[in-house]
Amino acid sequence: MIQVENLRKSFNGAEVLKGISTIFEKGKTNLIIGQSGSGKTVFLKSLLGLFTPDSGDIIYDGVKYADMKRKEQVALRQKMENGIPRQCPLRLDDCTRKRDVSPKNVL
Repeated sequence: MIQVENLRKSFNGAEVLKGISTIFEKGKTNLIIGQSGSGKTVFLKSLLGLFTPDSGDIIYDGVKYADMKRKEQVALRQKMENGIPRQCPLRLDDCTRKRDVSPKNVL
Protein backbone atom coordinates (compact mmCIF):
# COMPACT_ATOMS: atom_id res chain seq x y z
CA MET A 1 0.00 0.00 0.00
CA ILE A 2 1.13 3.54 -0.74
CA GLN A 3 -0.11 6.35 1.49
CA VAL A 4 0.37 10.01 0.59
CA GLU A 5 -0.12 12.55 3.36
CA ASN A 6 -0.38 16.30 2.74
CA LEU A 7 2.15 16.27 -0.13
CA ARG A 8 3.35 19.69 -1.26
CA LYS A 9 5.81 20.65 -4.01
CA SER A 10 6.68 24.05 -5.47
CA PHE A 11 8.93 25.26 -8.27
CA ASN A 12 10.20 28.85 -8.26
CA GLY A 13 7.50 29.89 -5.80
CA ALA A 14 4.63 28.30 -7.77
CA GLU A 15 2.91 25.60 -5.71
CA VAL A 16 2.19 22.60 -7.93
CA LEU A 17 1.14 19.99 -5.38
CA LYS A 18 -1.14 21.55 -2.80
CA GLY A 19 -1.53 19.18 0.11
CA ILE A 20 -2.42 15.96 -1.69
CA SER A 21 -3.49 13.04 0.51
CA THR A 22 -4.56 9.65 -0.84
CA ILE A 23 -4.13 5.91 -0.47
CA PHE A 24 -3.25 3.42 -3.21
CA GLU A 25 -4.22 -0.07 -2.10
CA LYS A 26 -2.25 -3.06 -3.35
CA GLY A 27 -3.97 -4.92 -6.16
CA LYS A 28 -6.35 -2.09 -7.06
CA THR A 29 -6.24 0.02 -10.22
CA ASN A 30 -6.03 3.77 -9.67
CA LEU A 31 -6.35 6.69 -12.05
CA ILE A 32 -4.65 10.04 -11.81
CA ILE A 33 -6.45 12.46 -14.10
CA GLY A 34 -6.42 16.21 -14.51
CA GLN A 35 -5.89 19.08 -16.87
CA SER A 36 -2.57 19.80 -18.52
CA GLY A 37 -0.26 21.44 -16.00
CA SER A 38 -2.25 20.30 -12.96
CA GLY A 39 0.67 18.39 -11.40
CA LYS A 40 0.02 14.78 -12.43
CA THR A 41 3.59 14.17 -13.60
CA VAL A 42 5.08 15.99 -10.60
CA PHE A 43 2.94 13.80 -8.34
CA LEU A 44 4.02 10.58 -10.05
CA LYS A 45 7.68 11.60 -10.07
CA SER A 46 7.38 12.35 -6.37
CA LEU A 47 5.98 8.85 -5.80
CA LEU A 48 8.96 7.42 -7.69
CA GLY A 49 11.43 9.46 -5.66
CA LEU A 50 12.54 11.54 -8.65
CA PHE A 51 11.31 14.74 -6.96
CA THR A 52 11.66 15.48 -3.25
CA PRO A 53 8.48 16.96 -1.79
CA ASP A 54 8.70 20.28 0.05
CA SER A 55 6.57 18.76 2.81
CA GLY A 56 4.31 15.81 3.49
CA ASP A 57 4.98 12.10 3.52
CA ILE A 58 4.96 9.20 1.07
CA ILE A 59 4.64 5.92 2.94
CA TYR A 60 5.25 2.51 1.35
CA ASP A 61 3.86 -0.43 3.33
CA GLY A 62 4.18 1.53 6.58
CA VAL A 63 7.68 2.95 5.95
CA LYS A 64 8.22 6.62 5.13
CA TYR A 65 10.25 7.08 1.94
CA ALA A 66 12.24 9.90 3.56
CA ASP A 67 13.26 7.54 6.40
CA MET A 68 14.54 4.80 4.07
CA LYS A 69 18.24 4.33 3.50
CA ARG A 70 19.44 5.29 0.02
CA LYS A 71 19.89 1.63 -0.92
CA GLU A 72 16.26 0.89 0.07
CA GLN A 73 15.03 3.91 -1.94
CA VAL A 74 16.91 2.74 -5.05
CA ALA A 75 15.55 -0.81 -4.72
CA LEU A 76 11.99 0.49 -4.30
CA ARG A 77 12.34 2.81 -7.31
CA GLN A 78 13.63 -0.05 -9.48
CA LYS A 79 10.75 -2.26 -8.37
CA MET A 80 8.19 0.44 -9.23
CA GLU A 81 9.82 1.31 -12.57
CA ASN A 82 9.23 -2.26 -13.73
CA GLY A 83 5.56 -1.31 -14.09
CA ILE A 84 6.23 1.84 -16.16
CA PRO A 85 6.32 1.45 -19.95
CA ARG A 86 9.78 2.00 -21.45
CA GLN A 87 8.76 5.07 -23.49
CA CYS A 88 6.74 6.70 -20.71
CA PRO A 89 7.72 10.37 -20.16
CA LEU A 90 8.24 9.60 -16.46
CA ARG A 91 11.29 7.56 -17.43
CA LEU A 92 12.82 9.85 -20.05
CA ASP A 93 14.35 12.30 -17.55
CA ASP A 94 16.12 9.41 -15.94
CA CYS A 95 17.52 7.85 -19.12
CA THR A 96 20.21 8.60 -21.60
CA ARG A 97 19.25 8.43 -25.26
CA LYS A 98 21.56 5.46 -25.72
CA ARG A 99 19.82 3.56 -22.93
CA ASP A 100 16.38 4.55 -24.19
CA VAL A 101 16.99 3.15 -27.68
CA SER A 102 19.06 0.13 -26.71
CA PRO A 103 17.69 -3.22 -28.02
CA LYS A 104 16.76 -4.46 -24.55
CA ASN A 105 14.42 -1.47 -24.12
CA VAL A 106 12.61 -1.89 -27.42
CA LEU A 107 9.36 -3.82 -26.99
